[in-house]
Amino acid sequence: MPPQWKLGNGCRAVLKKLKFSLAEIQEEFLLLSVEPLRKIKAPKVLSWDLTGHPAQNVIRIGTEERRFRFLNGAKCKHKMIRIALHPRDPHKAFKDQLTMISELKNEDYKFLRYRDLVLKLQDTTYSLK
Repeated sequence: MPPQWKLGNGCRAVLKKLKFSLAEIQEEFLLLSVEPLRKIKAPKVLSWDLTGHPAQNVIRIGTEERRFRFLNGAKCKHKMIRIALHPRDPHKAFKDQLTMISELKNEDYKFLRYRDLVLKLQDTTYSLK
C-alpha cells in the first residue's frame, strides 16, 4: 500500500517493471500482473494513521471501531474487511485492533496473504462486491 493510499501512473509503471503483481489504494486493488491493468473495487480500509503522529491519530479510534462493527454486521454488503496496521498507530488503538482480529477469527473469517489474494483476483469469476 502506498503512502496515503495514493498511487500515480508513474508509480504503477515502476511497480510493473519491478514485477509487482498487486498494489492497493483506498478502495481498489490494482492487479498489475495482467494486461491491461485490472482494477477491482474493495471496501474502504480501516486505518488509524492519518497524520503520522500517534497523539493526533487517537481521534480515529472510535471512528474505526464503529466502522468495524458496521462492516462485521449482518447488514453489510461487503464480504471483506481490510485492516491496515501501522507502527505509528496510537497505542490505545492496538487493543481495539487485537479485539477486531480476534472477533474475525472467532467468526471464521479467512485471512489471506497477498499471494493468495492475487490468485483469487486473477480468477475472473471472483468478486469482492
